Amino acid sequence: DRPFRPYVDLTEAGLYDAVAVVCMHSKTGGGGFGAHTYTLGMDWVMNDMSINETEIIAYAWGRVGVPVIFASGDNTLAEQLSWMDWLEYVTVKTALAADDADLRPFEEVHAEMRAAASRAVENLAGSKAVTLTTPIKAQLRAVPPADLRQLEGVPGIDFQDQTVTFIAQDYLQAYDGIEALIGVATQSYMQLMNATVNEFENATDIREQFVESLIKRWADVESGRWEWPESAQTTPSDRRYFGVN
Repeated sequence: DRPFRPYVDLTEAGLYDAVAVVCMHSKTGGGGFGAHTYTLGMDWVMNDMSINETEIIAYAWGRVGVPVIFASGDNTLAEQLSWMDWLEYVTVKTALAADDADLRPFEEVHAEMRAAASRAVENLAGSKAVTLTTPIKAQLRAVPPADLRQLEGVPGIDFQDQTVTFIAQDYLQAYDGIEALIGVATQSYMQLMNATVNEFENATDIREQFVESLIKRWADVESGRWEWPESAQTTPSDRRYFGVN
């Protein structure tokens, strides 16, 4: 019933015994189907380890002593999570490319997932909550279509080879810092949008309308006719879940 960060704000000590994740994918550069981390072109690195979203979740819940005990995804993610030797993992497809995969039979996969989930709960005592040694060396490496070069030369920013590095005192600070850097790196998406617009017959009209809107926004702000809109208000509820895909 309010904006929050699902990877880190759901964590609460004493509320859940364990976490199960499904429909997961390989990290950026991991070679798997739908391989990305958080969004397109972002490689999350913590303490010199490039991590995937399952690991982001595991480290988030590890802060309150809760382990990830079950996961499903493709064969490349299975390899990336092999260090979690207590994890029950079901390979649901074989990656052929970022946009192509061989799927296993539906009923066969679901039967295996039910069995593995049952084993995960039965063996809960042998699972482990994972944490990162602090302070954390946090890095965001951008690959196309993302780009961090606009931060090159900014005082106080440690930028090299499309990577920004900073030291965080804890996991939440590292997460927030990387998320803020993602906001910068995704600005380059506009370059691809502009190239796409240029393919339309009315591209010139679209660009002119954009410039007019840009100038109008500037004039309205400078003339006191425009202010930041208030945050959207929602009706409180008793909801205790969050869904995203």
